[in-house]
Amino acid sequence: MERMTSPPRPPLDRQAHTDAAWTLVRWIGIPLILVAALYFIQRAYDGHQFTVVTSQGPMLTPEEMAAAHPVQPQPPQAPATSTPAPLVPTAPTTSEPTMPLQPGAAPQLLSQPNPTYPPRALEAEREGTVRLRLTIAPDGHVADARVLHAEPSGWFESAAEDGVKRWRYAPSEFGGTADVDVEFKLN
Repeated sequence: MERMTSPPRPPLDRQAHTDAAWTLVRWIGIPLILVAALYFIQRAYDGHQFTVVTSQGPMLTPEEMAAAHPVQPQPPQAPATSTPAPLVPTAPTTSEPTMPLQPGAAPQLLSQPNPTYPPRALEAEREGTVRLRLTIAPDGHVADARVLHAEPSGWFESAAEDGVKRWRYAPSEFGGTADVDVEFKLN
C-alpha cells in the first residue's frame, strides 16, 4: 500500500510570527490592560468611604447679623448718563425690626446632600473640617456660603461651599444665617 506523504514544510519564519504576536499585543492586549486598570482604579476610589458630619449653631437674627458685620458706607458715585429706569411701586416698609419667627432657633434643614470629596484630598488620604457661615434666603435655599475657617487650609473649602449651596431649609418669613461645620472623614 502506498503511503501518502505531505509536501515538505517551508522553514519557519520566526520574524513573521514575532511581528504577528506584537500586532496582537498592540491592538488587543494593551487596550485590554488599560481598561482593566481603569476599572480597578475606579473601584479603588469607590472603595473609599467618607462621611460628612455637620453641626449647626443657632440662627442669627438680622439685628445680630448687622451688629456682627456692620455695613461700610460706600463712596458716592458719579451719576449715570443713561436714561433712568421707570419707577416701580414698592411695598410699604414698616419701622418694626424684622425678626425670624423663632428668634435664636436653628433653621430647619430639609435636604442635606453630601458634598463631593475632593479627588486630590482623596488621593492624599486627607481629612479636614470647614466652618462656614450660610445666608439662608426666605424660600429656604442657601443664597451664600462663606468660609470662616478650614483645617487644613486649601483642601476642602470649595467642595464644602459647593456642597452646602445644594442644601435646602424650611422656608421662613425672613430667612437668616447659620454657622455650620462640614467635616470630611475617610472611613
